[in-house]
Amino acid sequence: MVRRNNQTNRLIMWAVIVGDFVVLNAILLAYNVMYDDAPIWSSTRQLFVVNNIAMLISEWYFHSRVHERFVSAGEVLKRIFQLVSVQVLLAYALMRHMMYWMSAGEVILKIAPALLVALVVTRLIARSIIKRFRRLGLNSRTVTLVGNDSELQGLCDQLQKDPTTGYRVQGYYSDEKWMAETDKWLGTVDELREAIERGQEVELGDELYVCLSRKERHIIRLLSRECDRQVTKFYFLPVSVESIGLNLRRKCLSEHPFGTLKRSLGQYYFLLKGFAKVTAEMALFCLSYNLRRAINMKGVHIGARSIIAAGSVVTKDIPSDVIAGGIPCRVIKRFRVQGSLFESVAMQS
Repeated sequence: MVRRNNQTNRLIMWAVIVGDFVVLNAILLAYNVMYDDAPIWSSTRQLFVVNNIAMLISEWYFHSRVHERFVSAGEVLKRIFQLVSVQVLLAYALMRHMMYWMSAGEVILKIAPALLVALVVTRLIARSIIKRFRRLGLNSRTVTLVGNDSELQGLCDQLQKDPTTGYRVQGYYSDEKWMAETDKWLGTVDELREAIERGQEVELGDELYVCLSRKERHIIRLLSRECDRQVTKFYFLPVSVESIGLNLRRKCLSEHPFGTLKRSLGQYYFLLKGFAKVTAEMALFCLSYNLRRAINMKGVHIGARSIIAAGSVVTKDIPSDVIAGGIPCRVIKRFRVQGSLFESVAMQS
């Protein structure tokens, strides 16, 4: 049996997009009626076309997310603001280019606030209707779980905590019973594997969440192929121990190559990562060190990443990437950047 994936969310998204165009054209029509005696309305059809083109492009990049199951009100409002901003800018640019006889700024300033408020109201109404439908069991998705790890149990609690998301946990396969509802237990993982290998029909629902050790890769591949056959979404969650191991990263600190910088400025390690960023940081440290410790004569230039010895009197320009000192100050050594280290090269005086 091949399952048909739930396409209700996509229909909701398209319904909201069509509603946005209806709202936009209603605002334009109302504005046209209110200002029907103004001379700028000699080409109303062109005005409608320009704004609808701008809305079409905006919807392509910033269409509604109100249909998503895990989306906050703040994300919905942010999406509305992005949509209206892009639509307004595109409409203004097109009106200035195609409708030179129209005061584009005046029209945009009057239409944009109404469009923003109208879209916020329609999104709130749509969000309320979608939550009500999902609470009644419509636009829902059935979920099957495989495993007994704490990661999977936390995910199960999150799916069942809010009924307005529309998720329904139909059961789980595990070697241990860990849910309060005893009727949710469908059998062990080995029983599931044997049923699939024998060719028996196993109901996996719309989404399957598997939380097993990578050592059981044979079972994971088997479940993935079965999900492909049933057109079921497959999600793999690593067990908690493996998740901790995967997320561990050894922190590597890059130490300053010059002890004078460390002692004078109190900075022992680079704060940034990456060769380009460390090079820029080194230049800033050298500049601050020079300003603090050197006696610089007026009109003298000190090159990038150069280090001036304490108490030196700089009487002429100092090139980049050198160590200089003395009274008067002269170049002592030159160093060049190679890889991630500063290699010192003695230069003959």
